[in-house]
Amino acid sequence: MTVTAADLSKGFASGLLAGLAGAWIMGEFHALVLRISGTAPPASEQDPTEKTAAAISERVFHRTLSREEQKAAGSAVHYAFGGSMAALYEAAAEIAPGVTRDAGLPFGITVWLGAHTIAVPALGLAPPITRPPAQLETVEFAAPLVYGAVTEMLRRLLRGRRADRSRKGLEAPRANEAKVAQRIRARAGSRRTSHTPDSGQRPFLDSR
Repeated sequence: MTVTAADLSKGFASGLLAGLAGAWIMGEFHALVLRISGTAPPASEQDPTEKTAAAISERVFHRTLSREEQKAAGSAVHYAFGGSMAALYEAAAEIAPGVTRDAGLPFGITVWLGAHTIAVPALGLAPPITRPPAQLETVEFAAPLVYGAVTEMLRRLLRGRRADRSRKGLEAPRANEAKVAQRIRARAGSRRTSHTPDSGQRPFLDSR
């Protein structure tokens, strides 16, 4: 199925909206589970999104944020990341619908692996995942799964018709190939039948 620029634009926009909602639900899930389990990061450890916001402010705008400003800017970074990742995910889904399989869980795992496991520790925004308690890291792993599942669910609601057409577009060639093969076999069978002599007739060019 041909993907147009309009499809990509609509997909990007729907992904952005789905990602913003997914980021909010992920944050609420993360806070709720930590509160119920009594698990929390060390008080001295600042949230990576707040560190990112502070670094951007200092390097780009040459301004040091206050503690309250860092919290607000950290939320902005959180939503900007969640929205942009989902927008790219949805744009990719317009081209290759297979990336949306398994209810968005692979997407959530990819975000966890790329951001929390690799990028954030590499930039010095958080310690490696082997350092915090296992219970805390379990929550950190589960939260992106929630984000991926919610994002995919909302993506399907926003772009459901397009997703259905994409799936049909993938299935149609297979069905057409099966029909063509069936027609070829039928024609070949009819040709063999038309050239086979009846039991009471002598084959053409039979010299007997």
